[in-house]
Amino acid sequence: PDPRVYGLLGIAHSLLGSLRASRDAYEHAVALDPEHPAYRHNLGHLLDAGLDRPKEASVHLLVAFRPAPHEPALATSYAHALARAGQSRAARQSLLRSAEDHPSFKGWLRAIPPLVLGNVGYRLVFGRSKQFHRSREDQRTLVQWSHDPLS
Repeated sequence: PDPRVYGLLGIAHSLLGSLRASRDAYEHAVALDPEHPAYRHNLGHLLDAGLDRPKEASVHLLVAFRPAPHEPALATSYAHALARAGQSRAARQSLLRSAEDHPSFKGWLRAIPPLVLGNVGYRLVFGRSKQFHRSREDQRTLVQWSHDPLS
């Protein structure tokens, strides 16, 4: 079996709102290619933002983040899951380390829509709270915010 097929199937299911089927597809992709950062990121982001399982998500997101800490999408997804799992200090340190190592990173964090960062991520980056209310459509959009599984 080709893990890319399962990666694409995961995206298709998330677009249709079938989050559990999406999770199953990403889990198959990860089983076939455990170190592929896009499959790990997509699965982790889905578990965190879509299925409210941040602790489990952080394990997958760390595998994606570790080799590319300068990649804003990976760093913010990982930090978001850590913070939601009760590890706010580790989340903040992770974001700050990425921002220190790559000067353009902090600018990118400030430029992305606050809805993508969510309440926890917004507080980590800007140092203050702001409430965002997410509709079901917003949650689907967050799940889709991921890397191309074919890259």
